[in-house]
Amino acid sequence: MSVDVAALQKEAIEWVREWNEDDLPVELDADTPLLAKGLLDSMGMVAFVSFLEERFDLRFDFTSFVPGPNASIRTLLDHCLGR
Repeated sequence: MSVDVAALQKEAIEWVREWNEDDLPVELDADTPLLAKGLLDSMGMVAFVSFLEERFDLRFDFTSFVPGPNASIRTLLDHCLGR
């Protein structure tokens, strides 16, 4: 099964925009550090991971992911996709 990663990233970027009510403190792309740039806090990160799991039918393995301030849409999606 082929996954359109670019489409997943685009929809995830839109989710982060909506979470911030389009009031983004920085330019947002798939590599923007979500926590370090203030786009998500800890509760926002939980909501975002829940969105990824539900919307894209992905599983996020919390036991093997080391969160950090530089986590981005790309790193989170790659983790969910086992990349």
